[in-house]
This record gives sequence, structure tokens and C-alpha cells, in this order.
Amino acid sequence: MTALVDLNATYIVVSENAATAFEGGESFWQRLAQADPELAAADGGWLISSYELNRSWDKWEMHPKGDEIVSCQQGACEFILDTHDGPTSLAMTPGKTVVVPKGTWHTVKVADQAELLHITYGSGTTFKPLTPPD
Repeated sequence: MTALVDLNATYIVVSENAATAFEGGESFWQRLAQADPELAAADGGWLISSYELNRSWDKWEMHPKGDEIVSCQQGACEFILDTHDGPTSLAMTPGKTVVVPKGTWHTVKVADQAELLHITYGSGTTFKPLTPPD
């Protein structure tokens, strides 16, 4: 891959010794859920993406097969982890990074705007409605 990409619109999947760019957004997740053969590398690789957020997430997210690294690039938000001790809220500001342990439900609350860089072992990513965690 030699072209410039916008991580807000393009996801990069790193698997073994290759980095492959894919169109990002909801279409990526739909294709992955439908086992699109072109995305086979994404199912066993690390997904690198960035999101500009101007509203809170409306769901919980969880990655059962690997940790996730989330780094705040700009703005601010509240990153919430559902831990064994109950919800843990982290104030994310530029330069702050959190490692989300695999299997941990998490969500984001945004008051104004934020941009988060994600490095995720995305295989098996699961979502559920934003209600109090089980």
C-alpha cells in the first residue's frame, strides 16, 4: 500500500506480514458479518481505524478474541469499561490511551467531539444495546 489513506474512511487490516486497506464504515462491518471472502484477512488480523465522534455510542462493543488499543487524537470523551467491579469511566483527552482487555464490554460518551484511533483484533466483535450491562 503506497497511497495516502484517511483512517476515518478506510480501515487497514494487518495480518501476518501484510497491511491491506478496505473501505471503512458500516459497509465494512456488514461485509465482515456476511463472511465476504475479500475480507478474509480481516477476520484474522489487527484492524486499524479512526473515528471522529460528535455523539455518544448507542451500544456496547466487545472483542472476544483480542485486546483493543484506543488512543484519543483530539477532543475529549468518557470511555466506559464494564469491569468485574462495575463500570469504570476513563476521561480520554489527546494523547491518552487505554488497552481494553479482550472480552470487556465498552462504550463511549461524547459531550462535544472526539477522534479516537483504534487498533483492534476485530474477529468476533460483538455489539449489544446500550442498557446497563449484565
